[in-house]
Amino acid sequence: MLKNACYYTLVHLLYAMANIMALFLIFCGGFPIARAFLSRPIFIGLGKLTFVTSLITPIMVQLIYSQLPEGLFICFFGVQ
Repeated sequence: MLKNACYYTLVHLLYAMANIMALFLIFCGGFPIARAFLSRPIFIGLGKLTFVTSLITPIMVQLIYSQLPEGLFICFFGVQ
Protein backbone atom coordinates (compact mmCIF):
# COMPACT_ATOMS: atom_id res chain seq x y z
CA MET A 1 0.00 0.00 0.00
CA LEU A 2 2.82 2.40 0.89
CA LYS A 3 4.64 1.71 -2.38
CA ASN A 4 1.46 2.34 -4.33
CA ALA A 5 0.79 5.64 -2.53
CA CYS A 6 4.39 6.80 -3.05
CA TYR A 7 4.29 5.87 -6.74
CA TYR A 8 1.07 7.73 -7.46
CA THR A 9 2.18 10.75 -5.44
CA LEU A 10 5.40 10.93 -7.45
CA VAL A 11 3.57 10.45 -10.75
CA HIS A 12 1.08 13.22 -10.00
CA LEU A 13 3.82 15.63 -8.94
CA LEU A 14 5.89 14.92 -12.04
CA TYR A 15 2.82 15.26 -14.27
CA ALA A 16 2.03 18.65 -12.75
CA MET A 17 5.64 19.79 -13.15
CA ALA A 18 5.68 18.70 -16.81
CA ASN A 19 2.47 20.63 -17.48
CA ILE A 20 3.87 23.73 -15.79
CA MET A 21 7.06 23.51 -17.86
CA ALA A 22 5.06 23.08 -21.08
CA LEU A 23 2.86 26.06 -20.25
CA PHE A 24 5.93 28.12 -19.42
CA LEU A 25 7.35 27.33 -22.85
CA ILE A 26 4.07 28.20 -24.53
CA PHE A 27 3.57 31.50 -22.72
CA CYS A 28 7.17 32.63 -22.97
CA GLY A 29 7.56 31.80 -26.64
CA GLY A 30 9.77 28.78 -26.03
CA PHE A 31 13.49 28.29 -26.29
CA PRO A 32 15.02 27.08 -29.56
CA ILE A 33 16.58 24.00 -27.93
CA ALA A 34 13.39 23.04 -26.12
CA ARG A 35 11.27 23.69 -29.21
CA ALA A 36 13.56 21.49 -31.33
CA PHE A 37 13.53 18.78 -28.65
CA LEU A 38 9.74 18.74 -28.23
CA SER A 39 9.05 18.86 -31.98
CA ARG A 40 10.54 15.42 -32.55
CA PRO A 41 8.09 12.93 -34.06
CA ILE A 42 8.17 10.68 -30.98
CA PHE A 43 6.90 13.46 -28.72
CA ILE A 44 4.21 14.49 -31.18
CA GLY A 45 3.02 10.89 -31.41
CA LEU A 46 3.11 10.39 -27.65
CA GLY A 47 1.10 13.57 -27.15
CA LYS A 48 -1.61 12.34 -29.50
CA LEU A 49 -1.69 8.92 -27.82
CA THR A 50 -1.86 10.46 -24.36
CA PHE A 51 -4.88 12.57 -25.28
CA VAL A 52 -6.78 9.63 -26.79
CA THR A 53 -5.88 7.37 -23.86
CA SER A 54 -7.10 9.91 -21.31
CA LEU A 55 -10.46 10.02 -23.09
CA ILE A 56 -10.90 6.25 -23.37
CA THR A 57 -9.58 5.09 -19.97
CA PRO A 58 -12.50 6.19 -17.71
CA ILE A 59 -15.01 4.61 -20.09
CA MET A 60 -13.11 1.32 -20.23
CA VAL A 61 -12.68 1.19 -16.44
CA GLN A 62 -16.42 1.74 -15.99
CA LEU A 63 -17.24 -0.98 -18.52
CA ILE A 64 -14.90 -3.48 -16.87
CA TYR A 65 -16.19 -2.84 -13.35
CA SER A 66 -19.86 -2.86 -14.36
CA GLN A 67 -19.54 -6.43 -15.69
CA LEU A 68 -18.74 -7.92 -12.28
CA PRO A 69 -21.44 -10.15 -10.72
CA GLU A 70 -22.34 -7.52 -8.11
CA GLY A 71 -21.84 -4.60 -10.50
CA LEU A 72 -19.15 -2.41 -8.97
CA PHE A 73 -19.52 1.21 -10.05
CA ILE A 74 -17.00 3.93 -9.32
CA CYS A 75 -17.19 7.69 -9.34
CA PHE A 76 -14.42 9.79 -10.88
CA PHE A 77 -13.69 13.00 -9.02
CA GLY A 78 -13.11 15.95 -11.28
CA VAL A 79 -15.09 17.91 -13.82
CA GLN A 80 -18.68 16.67 -13.86
